[in-house]
Amino acid sequence: MNCGFRISSYGRAHRIMAGKSWERSLSLCDSFYGRAVRIVVMELDKPANPHGIRRVRRVIRICVGVLCALAVLPLALLLIQPATDRVRFRVVDRTTGQALTNATAFLCDRWTTLPVEKLKIPGFNRWRNVLAIGTNGAFQIQTVPRVKSSSAYRIIFSEKDHWNAILYVEDAEFRIYYTKLGDVFIRRTNAVTIKLVPRDPLDPRGVVISNQW
Repeated sequence: MNCGFRISSYGRAHRIMAGKSWERSLSLCDSFYGRAVRIVVMELDKPANPHGIRRVRRVIRICVGVLCALAVLPLALLLIQPATDRVRFRVVDRTTGQALTNATAFLCDRWTTLPVEKLKIPGFNRWRNVLAIGTNGAFQIQTVPRVKSSSAYRIIFSEKDHWNAILYVEDAEFRIYYTKLGDVFIRRTNAVTIKLVPRDPLDPRGVVISNQW
């Protein structure tokens, strides 16, 4: 900001430059009237350390941005999902081929690869378990990934009188792990039959086998 003063058209011209935080005065003499004139320029005080204030404001803005990003990240991870297919699963007895109407299916995957367990929030972890609703041993699941992913997606099929089976998604096929049988690989298709192995009423030692898996 510039401040100027002119005595008269016949006098000497003087200019006072503002920009200091103290008072500046100048005595001038009008050559026409012969009178002395005193000019005083007062300026407001500026902050003692403007760079420090700007630095603090910058840090505050960065902190607010980081907090907003952390708040939006879980929602973004939930919305950004890999391409999926709808697959129909039918659970039957491996020996008789009869549908197992009491079979259940649990969908398990990681909703994030971040180590959120380190936050030590009760009940908050990276694993997600969902019970699929079936009818007469048939399950229509629409979230089966098209390719193998880092989410470790799997489906656990169980029935109280049969050994469990776990289906894993590979790039071009399904891998089904049957308890007592091991891995079975099948071509990827939209209709899969899960053949659970019946449990023996007694194990070799004569102890009733637990229904827990």
